[in-house]
Amino acid sequence: MVNVLKTRRTFCKKCGKHQPHKVTQYKKEKDSFGVMTGNRMAMVDRLSLFSKKRLKLQRRLC
Repeated sequence: MVNVLKTRRTFCKKCGKHQPHKVTQYKKEKDSFGVMTGNRMAMVDRLSLFSKKRLKLQRRLC
């Protein structure tokens, strides 16, 4: 895991200037199964589109 500063200089609405404030780093949750499947299917669609274009180009060259 990456070591992150515990304080960060952010804008304070009361003072009207940047001041150091405490920040917390949250760990990303594991994606749900549906999201992972959707990402994989999107990748497959892109690959198939690429291969279709390549085949079309090869047909023209022959």
